[in-house]
Amino acid sequence: MRKRLKNLDVLSEALLNQRNNIRIDNSFELLRVSGLMDKYLDLGFRKLPLKRNQVMILNFILGNGGTITPTELKNKVFRSDNAISMTLDTLDKIGFTRSSRTKVDRRLRRVTLTEAGMKILEKIVPIRRELFEQATGTLTPTESQELKKILGKIMDHLFELTGKKSKEKSEAFF
Repeated sequence: MRKRLKNLDVLSEALLNQRNNIRIDNSFELLRVSGLMDKYLDLGFRKLPLKRNQVMILNFILGNGGTITPTELKNKVFRSDNAISMTLDTLDKIGFTRSSRTKVDRRLRRVTLTEAGMKILEKIVPIRRELFEQATGTLTPTESQELKKILGKIMDHLFELTGKKSKEKSEAFF
């Protein structure tokens, strides 16, 4: 028989009691909704030759006029330099984007959508719209506006807590 972990009951009880704090409970529910939304989008995009993070990045490039730098992407999608770089390398490899270096500073990478990237986005944009509308379809227009206001308030506060400026927040092109 396995040895019982010391303080397991005490720690477990403390964790369960946190659910009595509405702020903690709301944060927990927000994480659960986020995870479920990720799963829902994965299912919705499963017929595409892309992963969700690649779809997200293509949408941000499109929303930025078709060209973007990795740093601009990092500030919009809140991913690490390495994750951004790996995703961009993959999108370049499969032909949906093309990376180039500027003549002024060879270290600066610019990523541009290709024709193939635009063609896949022509498929993605209507799928994205349908998925998002279905996901929030139970909300009234008033509830949708209130949710947007609340999420914006949480996002602004998280920007403060993480040292980001709220002007860096994305324009929600994913």
